[in-house]
Amino acid sequence: MNYQKYIPPIITDLLISKSIPNLLGDRLVEWSWSASRIPESNFPDNHALDLGTGSSYISLIAAFKGWRVTCIDLSHLSKPYHHDNISYRNGDILTMPLDLDNKYSLVINVSFIEHVGKPGQDKGDYIAMNRIYQAMTNNSIMLLTVPCGENPGNNLARCYNSDTLNLLASRFEVLEQSYFAKINGNTWTRVDRDTACNYPNKMSGSNPLKIIYALGMLVLHKPGEIVNATGTINSES
Repeated sequence: MNYQKYIPPIITDLLISKSIPNLLGDRLVEWSWSASRIPESNFPDNHALDLGTGSSYISLIAAFKGWRVTCIDLSHLSKPYHHDNISYRNGDILTMPLDLDNKYSLVINVSFIEHVGKPGQDKGDYIAMNRIYQAMTNNSIMLLTVPCGENPGNNLARCYNSDTLNLLASRFEVLEQSYFAKINGNTWTRVDRDTACNYPNKMSGSNPLKIIYALGMLVLHKPGEIVNATGTINSES
């Protein structure tokens, strides 16, 4: 029996028309890395912002760690679970009303910013990063993951080299950075920044089995004023 005729064409395309290496497993790396960097919430009213939530479960992990999480996505989000600490909003980060009162102590910006606006046509990613920065409290952190490579990307997603990545994070202090790429075969391996930012990425179409780039994952810190043990205010830089 020819079972192939019962398989939807999009599935057939994913299974048959693929190249090695490809993006298979990228979310496992990004989500696991991000989840491992979420700190315990020190206060019951600590707010977190999860951008482009999609099918990710990272907001649920943050909620389990005591964060009150606001999830933002262009699409209506329907999850197979409920948590009292998670709320959902639909909208475009560039135009929707956003709390710009230094509210969020944690921002989960995972595989999101590269899609904002019109990749290849505008600077929606930089505009969005500035809006998010304003919405963050002093001494807050952002978990940022982005595609990296030597080519700028396509009309669906940007890809960042060393210069554009520096510009993207220019208002923040980089506390930590990790990079992964597929060097031999189809397995994600830790690499250095130069290797990731100069990776020979291929981004034709939207099929993840025909696309490949490196992964950049950064913990960013928004500086601010902190009160030391003597009660004196120090300004971080």
